[in-house]
Amino acid sequence: MNDIPGAGDQVLRALNYLGDFAERAAPAWAGRLTIRAGYDITVTLRSVLSRLGAVADNLHRYQLTGQAEPATGTAGADAVSEISGASRQIKAAHAALAILNAKAIFPGGLPGGDPARDAAGLTAADLMLRAADWAAGASPELSGTPEDRDEIVIHLMSALDGLGLAIPNLARDAPEPFRTALTTTATCLDEAFSHLREYLIFSAAATTHLDIEELAQNMRRGIPLRTERERERASGAAAERSATGLASASFPHSPGDMTAGSHEPGTSAGPPSAALRPPHGRHARPPRGNR
Repeated sequence: MNDIPGAGDQVLRALNYLGDFAERAAPAWAGRLTIRAGYDITVTLRSVLSRLGAVADNLHRYQLTGQAEPATGTAGADAVSEISGASRQIKAAHAALAILNAKAIFPGGLPGGDPARDAAGLTAADLMLRAADWAAGASPELSGTPEDRDEIVIHLMSALDGLGLAIPNLARDAPEPFRTALTTTATCLDEAFSHLREYLIFSAAATTHLDIEELAQNMRRGIPLRTERERERASGAAAERSATGLASASFPHSPGDMTAGSHEPGTSAGPPSAALRPPHGRHARPPRGNR
């Protein structure tokens, strides 16, 4: 990705790390946790979603304040609306977890955990929170170009997608009302992901002469929702799609732009922690151009 100085760069890095940790959490939360660890992770997820909601709100204000190029025309207005929709869905995901109350669920107190058994799941949740704190702390300072804004949307999508894959694993063996709340949360995150994907389509519409319906179809195919991927896997028809290949076929910019932000583990500077591993790019970038 381009070097974006200041807060924009910090938000990008933090969201990248968060998505990476969410991918690690998916196997760590697959039926290996005690009730106490599940509750602790759920509380941490509430905090993560609160931070991501703040990032989305700041991204929405970034669209409206003139710090970046103002949105113009129907596509620009629709893009702003999609950011607002993503923010609402992130808040709905947070609200779904907020119904959980330890005293109501466990009047006698929470059962103890097993540190050896729960360590990986708890560590993944803690790393997510640290990355989310970092992103939320930097996001009020956002400024820059529309391309920078698109990059942040892409990496917020990646973070939400990772959470949307990891949280159902946590729900699978959770007692009620955890299971219902976590399942609802994952559904809300999928909706937020969908809004952000639509934002990218409207953003791209302002910079390309391609037919908007064709562009939208290609981008939706290249960035499938979690539920769509699950249906594909269930049918045995899923095939790994290349974001670079999609960009090469559909969008008027160099496929090399798609992979410039990818890093091998240990090659990119990050937050002040040796435990934080650089992420990898996963989603297609919208076409660049003058707005």
